[in-house]
Amino acid sequence: MNEVEMRERVDRLSQHPTIQFRCYYNIIRASSGGTSTFVHPPPASAATGCFVPVPSPAKDEVEAHTTMFSQSNPSYYTIGDNSISFIREAVNRHLDK
Repeated sequence: MNEVEMRERVDRLSQHPTIQFRCYYNIIRASSGGTSTFVHPPPASAATGCFVPVPSPAKDEVEAHTTMFSQSNPSYYTIGDNSISFIREAVNRHLDK
């Protein structure tokens, strides 16, 4: 799937208000001094708030991905708290209908 197809897929998904999701993805410092991710992040305009970067101290993308839900990850509890809040809000929106 190329970048255009991925963008169209996210755009179609975001047009369905009953479908809610969050994609937490790691962001690490690259050896070049910039940042790097395990996934291809969407453009900033795509599904605002649905894609959430999570800073990781990992040495590379694979380590960041495989330790994302490890208690040794400094963002572990933040991801968990944010997920709990998101699920609670989604359930409450569903029940309020």
